Amino acid sequence: MKNTIYYYLPEDQKINNYHLARHIISLLSNKKGGGEIYIGIRDGNSIRGISAPKPKKVQIETICKKSISPSAQDLVGVFIIRDTSLKNVILVRVNNGSKTYTYSPLHKERLQDVIAKSSTDSKTAKIALPKETLKVAGASHIENIVTDSGTSVPMFEASTLHGLNQLVGYVKYCNRTHYDILYRGEASFHKSFIPSLYRKYPNVVHANQKLASLIENIVLDKHMMKQLHISNPQSERDKYIVESMLQHYGLSTHFLDVVDNHWIALWMGLNRWTELNKQYAYATYRQREISFIDSLTTKGIPSKELYQYILLFGIPRCSQGYEGFQKHDGFVTIDLREVLPSMFLRPHAQHAMLVRKLQKDNSDTAKDFDLSSNLVCIIRIRIDRAAEWIGSGKLLTLSNLFPSPAYDQGYSILLHRDDLFEDYGEKITQYVYD
Repeated sequence: MKNTIYYYLPEDQKINNYHLARHIISLLSNKKGGGEIYIGIRDGNSIRGISAPKPKKVQIETICKKSISPSAQDLVGVFIIRDTSLKNVILVRVNNGSKTYTYSPLHKERLQDVIAKSSTDSKTAKIALPKETLKVAGASHIENIVTDSGTSVPMFEASTLHGLNQLVGYVKYCNRTHYDILYRGEASFHKSFIPSLYRKYPNVVHANQKLASLIENIVLDKHMMKQLHISNPQSERDKYIVESMLQHYGLSTHFLDVVDNHWIALWMGLNRWTELNKQYAYATYRQREISFIDSLTTKGIPSKELYQYILLFGIPRCSQGYEGFQKHDGFVTIDLREVLPSMFLRPHAQHAMLVRKLQKDNSDTAKDFDLSSNLVCIIRIRIDRAAEWIGSGKLLTLSNLFPSPAYDQGYSILLHRDDLFEDYGEKITQYVYD
Protein backbone atom coordinates (compact mmCIF):
# COMPACT_ATOMS: atom_id res chain seq x y z
CA MET A 1 0.00 0.00 0.00
CA LYS A 2 1.50 3.34 -1.08
CA ASN A 3 1.36 6.50 0.98
CA THR A 4 0.06 9.77 -0.43
CA ILE A 5 1.30 13.15 0.83
CA TYR A 6 -0.34 16.46 -0.08
CA TYR A 7 2.28 19.20 0.06
CA TYR A 8 0.48 22.53 0.46
CA LEU A 9 2.58 25.53 -0.53
CA PRO A 10 2.34 28.77 1.47
CA GLU A 11 1.55 32.12 -0.09
CA ASP A 12 5.12 32.71 -1.28
CA GLN A 13 4.87 29.56 -3.43
CA LYS A 14 8.37 28.40 -2.48
CA ILE A 15 9.43 24.80 -1.89
CA ASN A 16 11.55 24.26 1.20
CA ASN A 17 14.36 21.87 0.21
CA TYR A 18 14.67 20.31 3.64
CA HIS A 19 10.94 19.78 4.23
CA LEU A 20 10.36 18.20 0.82
CA ALA A 21 13.50 16.04 1.10
CA ARG A 22 12.25 14.76 4.45
CA HIS A 23 8.95 13.69 2.86
CA ILE A 24 10.78 11.98 -0.01
CA ILE A 25 13.09 10.17 2.41
CA SER A 26 10.11 8.92 4.43
CA LEU A 27 8.63 7.39 1.25
CA LEU A 28 11.96 5.94 0.11
CA SER A 29 12.07 4.16 3.48
CA ASN A 30 8.43 3.05 3.31
CA LYS A 31 8.54 -0.75 3.31
CA LYS A 32 5.00 -0.88 1.90
CA GLY A 33 6.13 0.42 -1.48
CA GLY A 34 7.09 4.08 -1.64
CA GLY A 35 4.36 6.61 -2.35
CA GLU A 36 3.34 9.83 -4.07
CA ILE A 37 3.60 13.52 -3.20
CA TYR A 38 1.20 16.01 -4.77
CA ILE A 39 2.47 19.59 -4.62
CA GLY A 40 -0.24 22.21 -4.90
CA ILE A 41 -3.10 20.19 -3.37
CA ARG A 42 -4.45 20.70 0.14
CA ASP A 43 -6.08 17.91 2.18
CA GLY A 44 -6.43 15.71 -0.87
CA ASN A 45 -9.31 17.57 -2.50
CA SER A 46 -8.59 21.31 -2.60
CA ILE A 47 -6.45 22.14 -5.65
CA ARG A 48 -4.50 25.33 -5.09
CA GLY A 49 -2.08 24.92 -7.98
CA ILE A 50 1.44 26.28 -8.20
CA SER A 51 3.19 28.97 -10.16
CA ALA A 52 6.35 28.40 -12.25
CA PRO A 53 6.05 24.59 -12.33
CA LYS A 54 9.08 23.97 -14.60
CA PRO A 55 11.70 25.60 -12.30
CA LYS A 56 10.13 23.79 -9.35
CA LYS A 57 10.38 20.48 -11.24
CA VAL A 58 14.11 21.14 -11.79
CA GLN A 59 14.47 22.07 -8.09
CA ILE A 60 12.89 18.78 -7.00
CA GLU A 61 15.05 16.74 -9.37
CA THR A 62 18.13 18.51 -7.97
CA ILE A 63 17.01 17.70 -4.41
CA CYS A 64 16.74 14.00 -5.31
CA LYS A 65 20.13 14.02 -7.05
CA LYS A 66 22.23 16.17 -4.74
CA SER A 67 20.42 16.74 -1.43
CA ILE A 68 19.54 13.14 -0.61
CA SER A 69 22.38 10.78 0.16
CA PRO A 70 22.80 8.32 -1.48
CA SER A 71 21.26 9.88 -4.59
CA ALA A 72 17.57 9.09 -5.09
CA GLN A 73 17.57 10.29 -8.71
CA ASP A 74 16.75 6.86 -10.18
CA LEU A 75 13.97 6.16 -7.67
CA VAL A 76 11.97 9.37 -8.05
CA GLY A 77 9.92 10.62 -10.98
CA VAL A 78 8.72 14.25 -11.18
CA PHE A 79 5.74 15.15 -13.39
CA ILE A 80 3.77 18.35 -14.09
CA ILE A 81 0.00 17.81 -14.20
CA ARG A 82 -2.60 20.36 -15.32
CA ASP A 83 -6.19 19.88 -14.17
CA THR A 84 -9.38 20.96 -15.96
CA SER A 85 -9.28 24.41 -14.33
CA LEU A 86 -5.78 24.91 -15.85
CA LYS A 87 -4.07 24.80 -12.45
CA ASN A 88 -0.62 23.21 -12.37
CA VAL A 89 0.19 20.47 -9.87
CA ILE A 90 3.46 18.56 -9.49
CA LEU A 91 3.40 14.80 -8.86
CA VAL A 92 6.48 13.30 -7.22
CA ARG A 93 6.35 9.50 -7.55
CA VAL A 94 8.72 7.78 -5.12
CA ASN A 95 9.71 4.13 -5.33
CA ASN A 96 10.82 2.15 -2.31
CA GLY A 97 14.57 2.30 -1.76
CA SER A 98 16.85 -0.38 -0.35
CA LYS A 99 19.31 1.88 1.47
CA THR A 100 19.43 4.29 4.38
CA TYR A 101 18.84 7.82 3.12
CA THR A 102 19.77 11.12 4.77
CA TYR A 103 19.42 14.80 3.93
CA SER A 104 22.60 16.53 2.70
CA PRO A 105 22.24 20.30 2.18
CA LEU A 106 23.68 21.76 -1.03
CA HIS A 107 25.60 24.44 0.89
CA LYS A 108 28.57 23.70 3.11
CA GLU A 109 27.61 23.13 6.74
CA ARG A 110 29.01 25.81 9.03
CA LEU A 111 28.45 23.78 12.20
CA GLN A 112 29.89 20.40 11.22
CA ASP A 113 30.98 19.69 14.78
CA VAL A 114 27.36 19.96 15.90
CA ILE A 115 25.72 17.40 13.62
CA ALA A 116 24.73 14.11 15.20
CA LYS A 117 24.49 11.40 12.53
CA SER A 118 21.49 9.15 13.06
CA SER A 119 19.32 6.60 11.32
CA THR A 120 16.38 7.82 9.22
CA ASP A 121 14.16 5.65 11.40
CA SER A 122 13.00 7.86 14.28
CA LYS A 123 12.40 4.81 16.46
CA THR A 124 16.14 4.05 16.47
CA ALA A 125 17.43 7.64 16.29
CA LYS A 126 18.61 8.79 19.71
CA ILE A 127 18.09 12.27 21.10
CA ALA A 128 21.33 14.25 20.79
CA LEU A 129 22.29 15.78 24.14
CA PRO A 130 24.85 18.61 24.24
CA LYS A 131 28.22 17.47 25.55
CA GLU A 132 29.83 18.77 28.73
CA THR A 133 32.73 20.09 26.64
CA LEU A 134 30.47 22.28 24.50
CA LYS A 135 31.99 25.76 24.12
CA VAL A 136 29.41 28.53 23.81
CA ALA A 137 30.25 32.16 24.59
CA GLY A 138 27.91 33.27 27.36
CA ALA A 139 26.97 29.74 28.50
CA SER A 140 28.85 27.16 30.55
CA HIS A 141 28.27 23.59 31.71
CA ILE A 142 27.39 23.35 35.41
CA GLU A 143 26.68 19.67 36.08
CA ASN A 144 24.79 16.64 34.84
CA ILE A 145 21.45 15.91 36.50
CA VAL A 146 20.12 12.34 36.74
CA THR A 147 16.33 12.41 36.40
CA ASP A 148 13.91 9.96 37.99
CA SER A 149 13.81 8.04 34.71
CA GLY A 150 17.57 7.48 34.94
CA THR A 151 18.47 9.92 32.16
CA SER A 152 21.63 11.98 32.70
CA VAL A 153 20.91 15.47 31.39
CA PRO A 154 23.45 18.31 31.12
CA MET A 155 22.67 21.59 32.86
CA PHE A 156 24.17 24.79 31.45
CA GLU A 157 24.00 28.30 32.83
CA ALA A 158 23.31 31.09 30.33
CA SER A 159 24.84 34.38 31.40
CA THR A 160 24.16 36.38 28.22
CA LEU A 161 21.34 36.65 25.70
CA HIS A 162 23.63 35.42 22.96
CA GLY A 163 24.62 32.41 25.05
CA LEU A 164 20.97 31.52 25.68
CA ASN A 165 19.99 31.86 22.03
CA GLN A 166 22.97 29.90 20.74
CA LEU A 167 22.52 27.09 23.25
CA VAL A 168 18.83 26.71 22.33
CA GLY A 169 19.74 26.83 18.64
CA TYR A 170 22.48 24.22 19.12
CA VAL A 171 20.07 21.71 20.66
CA LYS A 172 17.46 22.30 17.94
CA TYR A 173 20.08 21.94 15.20
CA CYS A 174 21.47 18.69 16.59
CA ASN A 175 18.00 17.12 16.71
CA ARG A 176 16.49 18.68 13.59
CA THR A 177 16.03 15.42 11.66
CA HIS A 178 13.81 13.44 14.02
CA TYR A 179 12.84 15.54 17.04
CA ASP A 180 10.95 18.74 17.74
CA ILE A 181 12.52 20.68 20.61
CA LEU A 182 9.87 22.19 22.89
CA TYR A 183 10.40 24.36 25.97
CA ARG A 184 9.02 24.58 29.47
CA GLY A 185 9.83 27.31 31.97
CA GLU A 186 10.12 26.42 35.65
CA ALA A 187 10.80 28.48 38.77
CA SER A 188 12.49 25.42 40.33
CA PHE A 189 13.91 22.24 38.87
CA HIS A 190 12.20 18.85 39.18
CA LYS A 191 13.63 15.45 38.36
CA SER A 192 10.34 14.05 37.04
CA PHE A 193 7.64 15.45 34.78
CA ILE A 194 4.49 13.49 35.49
CA PRO A 195 1.19 14.89 34.17
CA SER A 196 -0.88 16.91 36.63
CA LEU A 197 -3.67 14.29 36.48
CA TYR A 198 -1.52 11.68 38.19
CA ARG A 199 -0.02 14.12 40.65
CA LYS A 200 -3.56 14.86 41.82
CA TYR A 201 -4.98 11.33 41.44
CA PRO A 202 -2.17 8.73 41.87
CA ASN A 203 -4.52 5.85 41.04
CA VAL A 204 -4.09 5.66 37.24
CA VAL A 205 -7.30 3.74 36.54
CA HIS A 206 -9.42 6.06 38.69
CA ALA A 207 -7.78 9.15 37.18
CA ASN A 208 -8.38 7.93 33.63
CA GLN A 209 -12.03 7.20 34.36
CA LYS A 210 -12.62 10.67 35.87
CA LEU A 211 -11.03 12.45 32.93
CA ALA A 212 -12.79 10.28 30.32
CA SER A 213 -16.12 11.10 31.93
CA LEU A 214 -15.39 14.84 31.82
CA ILE A 215 -14.33 14.72 28.17
CA GLU A 216 -17.47 12.77 27.30
CA ASN A 217 -19.60 15.45 29.00
CA ILE A 218 -17.99 18.11 26.84
CA VAL A 219 -18.11 16.31 23.50
CA LEU A 220 -21.80 15.54 24.04
CA ASP A 221 -22.53 19.22 24.61
CA LYS A 222 -23.48 20.64 21.19
CA HIS A 223 -22.89 24.25 22.23
CA MET A 224 -19.32 23.54 23.37
CA MET A 225 -18.55 21.56 20.23
CA LYS A 226 -19.74 24.48 18.12
CA GLN A 227 -17.51 26.91 20.02
CA LEU A 228 -14.53 24.57 19.67
CA HIS A 229 -15.22 24.10 15.94
CA ILE A 230 -15.22 20.32 16.40
CA SER A 231 -17.27 18.41 13.84
CA ASN A 232 -16.59 14.80 14.87
CA PRO A 233 -16.73 14.77 18.69
CA GLN A 234 -16.30 10.99 18.98
CA SER A 235 -13.07 10.91 16.99
CA GLU A 236 -9.86 10.17 18.88
CA ARG A 237 -8.20 13.34 17.56
CA ASP A 238 -10.98 15.65 18.70
CA LYS A 239 -11.08 14.11 22.19
CA TYR A 240 -7.34 14.79 22.46
CA ILE A 241 -8.00 18.40 21.43
CA VAL A 242 -10.64 18.79 24.16
CA GLU A 243 -8.27 17.32 26.75
CA SER A 244 -5.37 19.56 25.74
CA MET A 245 -7.63 22.63 25.86
CA LEU A 246 -8.69 21.71 29.41
CA GLN A 247 -5.04 21.36 30.46
CA HIS A 248 -4.12 24.75 29.06
CA TYR A 249 -6.98 26.44 30.95
CA GLY A 250 -5.97 24.93 34.28
CA LEU A 251 -7.46 21.44 34.71
CA SER A 252 -5.53 18.24 35.45
CA THR A 253 -4.99 15.98 32.41
CA HIS A 254 -2.47 13.62 30.78
CA PHE A 255 -0.80 16.53 28.97
CA LEU A 256 2.22 18.67 29.86
CA ASP A 257 2.23 22.35 28.83
CA VAL A 258 5.13 23.34 26.58
CA VAL A 259 5.87 26.13 24.09
CA ASP A 260 7.97 26.54 20.97
CA ASN A 261 9.14 30.04 21.93
CA HIS A 262 11.88 30.15 24.56
CA TRP A 263 11.02 33.74 25.56
CA ILE A 264 7.64 32.53 26.80
CA ALA A 265 9.44 29.79 28.76
CA LEU A 266 11.78 32.45 30.19
CA TRP A 267 8.77 34.43 31.48
CA MET A 268 7.17 31.31 32.97
CA GLY A 269 10.33 30.57 34.95
CA LEU A 270 10.73 34.13 36.16
CA ASN A 271 7.11 34.39 37.37
CA ARG A 272 5.86 31.99 40.03
CA TRP A 273 2.30 30.64 39.88
CA THR A 274 0.51 31.51 43.13
CA GLU A 275 -2.84 30.12 44.24
CA LEU A 276 -4.92 32.78 45.98
CA ASN A 277 -8.15 30.93 46.72
CA LYS A 278 -8.32 27.17 46.21
CA GLN A 279 -12.09 26.89 46.66
CA TYR A 280 -12.89 29.33 43.86
CA ALA A 281 -9.78 28.56 41.74
CA TYR A 282 -8.29 32.05 41.88
CA ALA A 283 -4.58 32.39 41.07
CA THR A 284 -1.97 34.77 39.70
CA TYR A 285 1.68 34.92 38.61
CA ARG A 286 4.13 37.02 40.59
CA GLN A 287 7.58 37.98 39.37
CA ARG A 288 10.44 36.66 41.46
CA GLU A 289 13.01 39.19 42.59
CA ILE A 290 16.30 39.41 44.46
CA SER A 291 15.96 42.09 47.10
CA PHE A 292 18.75 44.55 47.69
CA ILE A 293 19.19 43.27 51.26
CA ASP A 294 19.46 39.65 50.07
CA SER A 295 22.10 40.64 47.54
CA LEU A 296 24.28 42.02 50.36
CA THR A 297 24.05 39.04 52.69
CA THR A 298 27.31 37.29 53.51
CA LYS A 299 25.63 33.87 53.48
CA GLY A 300 24.66 34.18 49.85
CA ILE A 301 21.29 33.66 48.21
CA PRO A 302 19.96 30.06 48.12
CA SER A 303 20.04 28.66 44.57
CA LYS A 304 16.30 27.94 44.67
CA GLU A 305 15.73 31.69 45.05
CA LEU A 306 18.45 32.79 42.64
CA TYR A 307 17.76 30.73 39.51
CA GLN A 308 15.06 29.80 37.07
CA TYR A 309 15.14 27.08 34.41
CA ILE A 310 14.25 26.48 30.78
CA LEU A 311 13.78 22.77 30.06
CA LEU A 312 14.26 21.51 26.51
CA PHE A 313 12.34 18.35 25.57
CA GLY A 314 12.91 16.29 22.41
CA ILE A 315 9.63 14.89 21.08
CA PRO A 316 9.58 12.51 18.06
CA ARG A 317 8.49 14.37 14.95
CA CYS A 318 5.69 13.01 12.80
CA SER A 319 6.29 13.64 9.08
CA GLN A 320 2.56 13.58 8.33
CA GLY A 321 0.91 15.48 11.17
CA TYR A 322 -2.58 16.83 10.52
CA GLU A 323 -3.49 20.46 11.25
CA GLY A 324 -1.74 20.87 14.59
CA PHE A 325 -2.15 17.24 15.68
CA GLN A 326 0.67 14.67 15.74
CA LYS A 327 0.51 11.10 17.03
CA HIS A 328 3.83 9.37 16.63
CA ASP A 329 6.13 6.90 18.41
CA GLY A 330 4.06 6.76 21.61
CA PHE A 331 3.45 10.52 21.87
CA VAL A 332 0.68 12.96 21.07
CA THR A 333 1.67 16.56 20.36
CA ILE A 334 -0.93 19.30 19.88
CA ASP A 335 -0.41 22.88 18.73
CA LEU A 336 -3.39 24.73 20.21
CA ARG A 337 -2.84 27.67 17.83
CA GLU A 338 -3.83 25.40 14.95
CA VAL A 339 -6.58 23.27 16.50
CA LEU A 340 -8.52 25.99 18.36
CA PRO A 341 -10.06 29.14 16.86
CA SER A 342 -8.43 32.40 17.99
CA MET A 343 -11.49 33.28 20.09
CA PHE A 344 -9.60 31.04 22.55
CA LEU A 345 -7.00 33.79 22.81
CA ARG A 346 -4.63 32.51 25.52
CA PRO A 347 -3.07 29.66 23.47
CA HIS A 348 -2.30 32.06 20.63
CA ALA A 349 -0.73 34.60 23.00
CA GLN A 350 1.45 31.94 24.63
CA HIS A 351 2.52 29.92 21.55
CA ALA A 352 0.90 27.06 23.44
CA MET A 353 1.64 23.44 22.67
CA LEU A 354 0.97 20.30 24.68
CA VAL A 355 2.53 16.86 24.74
CA ARG A 356 1.70 13.55 26.41
CA LYS A 357 2.82 9.96 26.38
CA LEU A 358 0.35 7.32 25.28
CA GLN A 359 -0.79 4.56 27.59
CA LYS A 360 0.64 1.17 26.62
CA ASP A 361 -1.59 -1.08 28.69
CA ASN A 362 -3.79 -1.12 31.79
CA SER A 363 -0.84 -1.91 34.04
CA ASP A 364 0.84 1.46 33.40
CA THR A 365 1.72 3.54 36.44
CA ALA A 366 2.12 7.30 36.81
CA LYS A 367 5.86 6.92 36.21
CA ASP A 368 5.18 5.49 32.74
CA PHE A 369 3.92 8.94 31.74
CA ASP A 370 7.03 10.74 33.02
CA LEU A 371 8.58 12.91 30.26
CA SER A 372 11.97 13.21 31.96
CA SER A 373 13.39 10.55 29.61
CA ASN A 374 12.87 13.06 26.77
CA LEU A 375 14.64 15.91 28.54
CA VAL A 376 17.54 17.04 26.33
CA CYS A 377 19.02 20.00 28.16
CA ILE A 378 18.46 22.20 31.22
CA ILE A 379 19.33 25.88 31.00
CA ARG A 380 19.79 27.72 34.29
CA ILE A 381 19.44 31.51 34.39
CA ARG A 382 19.77 34.00 37.22
CA ILE A 383 16.41 35.66 37.76
CA ASP A 384 17.90 39.16 37.81
CA ARG A 385 19.35 38.55 34.35
CA ALA A 386 16.07 37.12 33.09
CA ALA A 387 14.19 40.18 34.37
CA GLU A 388 16.65 42.47 32.59
CA TRP A 389 16.32 40.53 29.31
CA ILE A 390 12.51 40.54 29.40
CA GLY A 391 12.31 44.21 30.32
CA SER A 392 9.07 46.09 30.98
CA GLY A 393 7.27 45.84 27.65
CA LYS A 394 3.64 44.72 27.45
CA LEU A 395 4.27 41.67 25.26
CA LEU A 396 5.54 39.51 28.12
CA THR A 397 3.06 40.40 30.86
CA LEU A 398 0.37 38.51 32.73
CA SER A 399 -2.39 40.51 31.05
CA ASN A 400 -1.15 39.61 27.57
CA LEU A 401 -0.18 35.96 28.16
CA PHE A 402 -3.31 35.26 30.24
CA PRO A 403 -5.94 37.56 28.67
CA SER A 404 -8.98 38.26 30.83
CA PRO A 405 -12.40 36.84 29.84
CA ALA A 406 -13.24 40.26 28.42
CA TYR A 407 -10.79 39.56 25.58
CA ASP A 408 -10.52 35.75 25.61
CA GLN A 409 -14.03 34.70 24.58
CA GLY A 410 -13.20 31.00 24.83
CA TYR A 411 -12.03 31.51 28.40
CA SER A 412 -15.30 33.31 29.20
CA ILE A 413 -17.34 30.41 27.79
CA LEU A 414 -15.45 27.89 29.93
CA LEU A 415 -15.89 29.98 33.09
CA HIS A 416 -19.65 30.09 32.53
CA ARG A 417 -19.98 26.34 32.11
CA ASP A 418 -19.49 25.16 35.70
CA ASP A 419 -22.11 22.49 35.04
CA LEU A 420 -19.63 20.56 32.90
CA PHE A 421 -17.07 20.32 35.70
CA GLU A 422 -19.27 19.58 38.73
CA ASP A 423 -18.29 15.89 38.96
CA TYR A 424 -14.62 16.43 38.17
CA GLY A 425 -13.74 18.22 41.40
CA GLU A 426 -11.85 21.04 39.63
CA LYS A 427 -12.73 24.39 38.10
CA ILE A 428 -11.25 26.50 35.34
CA THR A 429 -8.58 28.69 36.96
CA GLN A 430 -9.48 32.38 37.27
CA TYR A 431 -6.55 34.81 37.15
CA VAL A 432 -6.26 37.93 39.28
CA TYR A 433 -4.31 40.82 37.77
CA ASP A 434 -2.56 42.61 40.65
